[in-house]
Amino acid sequence: MLPGPVLVSPWPDIRERRPSRKLASLEKRGLGYTKSCFTEWRGDGIPVPPRNACRFVNLLSVRFKAMRTGQFFVFLFSLLAVFTSVDAKKKKVDKTVTSRVYFDIEIDGKPEGRIEFDLYGKQVPKTAENFRALCTGEKGVGKSGKPLWYKGSSFHRVIPGFMCQGGDFTMGNGMGGESIYGEKFPDENFGLKHSKPYLLSMANSGPDSNGSQFFITVDKTPWLNGRHVVFGRVSKGIDVVKKIEAVGSQSGTTSKKVVIADSGELPLEKEEGASTEKEQEL
Repeated sequence: MLPGPVLVSPWPDIRERRPSRKLASLEKRGLGYTKSCFTEWRGDGIPVPPRNACRFVNLLSVRFKAMRTGQFFVFLFSLLAVFTSVDAKKKKVDKTVTSRVYFDIEIDGKPEGRIEFDLYGKQVPKTAENFRALCTGEKGVGKSGKPLWYKGSSFHRVIPGFMCQGGDFTMGNGMGGESIYGEKFPDENFGLKHSKPYLLSMANSGPDSNGSQFFITVDKTPWLNGRHVVFGRVSKGIDVVKKIEAVGSQSGTTSKKVVIADSGELPLEKEEGASTEKEQEL
């Protein structure tokens, strides 16, 4: 689990508060404030981006009770400047679709239909290429001795209202998997957010531990932002995803066997491959 958001009390309450002893000690010694010190402020608060924590601490170390009107307005303008700088740093993400792949799904041996995925290879080229190649099986046998191919593997963990997870073609229980680059590869970037259902994202066991396991969201999952790399979306077959979701449970165990009977790559229309969708993401 990631630590919770860095908090700072809202203005009406913070005037009556003082920095912790640790903050006061650092101030006397002329040392800078750190994020860990910042979390010692008491009271309810609003989330602040971690990269701006130190800047907020320096602002809030002012002795509020001693503030005069002029100091108060300086504080407000300084606070506004920080929020403005955060807004200016919003990054544009590139949702150009570079590849389209598919899964043919069977549930307890019965064909249930096809899911098609669009991959964002401009934004996360390494992650998208890993998934594409594992759909085609073109890389042959991996270091594990198993084919680097999703065909025949299962969705081993399905939680209704959350996600459907698969991609472990080496062990089949969520403990295995292998990327086309070797066992694991680093997080590429977190520009794409878990902002809507039916997105493709990488499952992992912590930072920089991507292999072959992935999940399909079935709702917004913003708490996964910054922890899992989004690299595509379901373009067709949402009804099939819902069928997979229906056999899941809150523990993640499926009541029926969900198998990727076949997988591969589909051609992109020229206008689709050339189109670029750029959006600002928080």
